[in-house]
Amino acid sequence: MTDQLPEMASAVTRTLVIPGRRAVPGWQRVTRRLWQLRTATLSAVFLAGLVLMAVFADFIAPYNPYEGELVDRLKPPVWEQDGTWAHVLGTDQVGRDNLSRLIYGARVSLAAGFLATVVAGAIGVTLGLMAGYIGRLADTVISTLINIQLTVPFILLALLFIGVVGPGLVIAGYIAVNVVIVLGVASWPIYARVIRAEVLKLRELDFVTAARCLGISDARILLRHILPNTFNPIIVLSTVQVARFIITEAFLSFLGLGTPPPTPTWGSMLADARQFMFDKWWLPTFPGLAIFITTLAINLFGDGLRDWLDPYSRNV
Repeated sequence: MTDQLPEMASAVTRTLVIPGRRAVPGWQRVTRRLWQLRTATLSAVFLAGLVLMAVFADFIAPYNPYEGELVDRLKPPVWEQDGTWAHVLGTDQVGRDNLSRLIYGARVSLAAGFLATVVAGAIGVTLGLMAGYIGRLADTVISTLINIQLTVPFILLALLFIGVVGPGLVIAGYIAVNVVIVLGVASWPIYARVIRAEVLKLRELDFVTAARCLGISDARILLRHILPNTFNPIIVLSTVQVARFIITEAFLSFLGLGTPPPTPTWGSMLADARQFMFDKWWLPTFPGLAIFITTLAINLFGDGLRDWLDPYSRNV
């Protein structure tokens, strides 16, 4: 009987093999998955190009975004003029090139979005871990802070803070410190609430119980075991927040409370175009499209990233 065990095991294995299925190489699975999420992949490519354009704006922009010629003011978009490179997206009311200002404006929008997300994520994730794991008094205090801040409208808080203290110091010549701070500080409750809910589930799982039985410290459990298991919701939430911060920064710049002039921003370009909205169509159209397409690409990328990280949605 013992001698027949290997043959019986082989027979059982053969019966469990699914006909028509074969092992798929890892690169083919990745390629197939990217094709299924092709909208998110195209959005990622667009965003990567936008980041590169913003980083190398000094070399890409055809004109100086801060200087203009009055003889060229309010010119419509044109590809070529007198055999030379012309203003592809037209000029503004003082003769500055719109394409160059859009390229430099991408720096402000992307920097505000990413830096404010880092600030909000750092505060929210830290407090969410404490509320979910420590529990009791810490959970009560942090949850109360979350509920109190969520009762104050986000835009009202941003307008109040920046209206009182101003945009603050400008970093690297294009992003205001106070704008980043107020966007991040006003948005941490979203991270804290999501992470708290995740930690409440994770702390009851067997691997956390086993870590406690082995005498591992709470700090090590949080950093080495629980925090890595919250990366998926953090990443997906961060993509949504970046798009939200870009829109909010443009709104603040539109009201004159964002990055101060002469730094070009998409919101300030829209504000300058208000008086020419009906007769000089290119002035409000291009910065508005830049905000719309960028935030749409970020949201589509976030949706695809959520599907990629969700094990239940993988059909490859």
